[in-house]
Amino acid sequence: MAISCAATSFDELPQLVNVLRGQESTDSWAAVLRDLKTRGLNEPKLVTGDGALSAWAALRDVFPAATEQRCWVHKSANVLDAMPKRLQPRAKSLLHEMAEAPTAADARAARERFRSEFDAKYPNATAKLDRDWDALTAFSRSPPSTGASSGRPTRSRAASRPSGCAPR
Repeated sequence: MAISCAATSFDELPQLVNVLRGQESTDSWAAVLRDLKTRGLNEPKLVTGDGALSAWAALRDVFPAATEQRCWVHKSANVLDAMPKRLQPRAKSLLHEMAEAPTAADARAARERFRSEFDAKYPNATAKLDRDWDALTAFSRSPPSTGASSGRPTRSRAASRPSGCAPR
């Protein structure tokens, strides 16, 4: 098994930055993150990943100020698995609205539309969506880049949105 980390540069090109052979454990993830830190990685503002508890524990240890952004790709698949196939296209559309919402309020509004359509008959799907909601919407709660005043290049929120996790 291999643990890998990828980063997106300001020109939006993904870069593989580290690979470690071993078990997916807190110690293994911490070794990967410490290696990145040793090689000059500053504390990331936002880190996107699936629900692997060992990765998040290591992140809190090595980069305690980094914000956790859960992967919408993984979460959407889990939510859709709790619904019949005939309803999945509509549910997927609402999940995309949440993931692509420009603000936390817009994401909450899309979640409420999902809830009103599906919660009565598919409460497990709604429960899966509600689990980790704060981590799912971390990006939409973060302030947009202010450009020159922050010392970072100006990018639109849409261009900088986390798109999900790399496939395993």
